[in-house]
Amino acid sequence: MDETNEASRPARAREVDYMNRVDVHPDAHRATEADEDQVLRELYGEPDDDGVFRADEGRQT
Repeated sequence: MDETNEASRPARAREVDYMNRVDVHPDAHRATEADEDQVLRELYGEPDDDGVFRADEGRQT
């Protein structure tokens, strides 16, 4: 039996093992704090059609 020491595996391989455990809940993209939506709008402007806040390249923060 091939037993692999976790520390000897490349970091990328270890990361991939955990990717399916992160942000799988359908509401993972929703605000978790009462004012989070407002803060994101102040920082990045209005969300795009997919509801994602993206900073404009020319926007200064």
